[in-house]
Amino acid sequence: MSMLVTNIYNMADTYFVSTVGTSATGAVGIVFGLMAILQAFGFCLCVIKKQ
Repeated sequence: MSMLVTNIYNMADTYFVSTVGTSATGAVGIVFGLMAILQAFGFCLCVIKKQ
């Protein structure tokens, strides 16, 4: 559920940032990738901590 909300947020963010320019849209894409990696890392830490 959390990933769905994150993806919807990213699509909306990309839409609004695309009016600024292509470099801003590229930056959103890069930051979204980093955000997904950090979120996955956080989920792994939570699962390991619960065991």
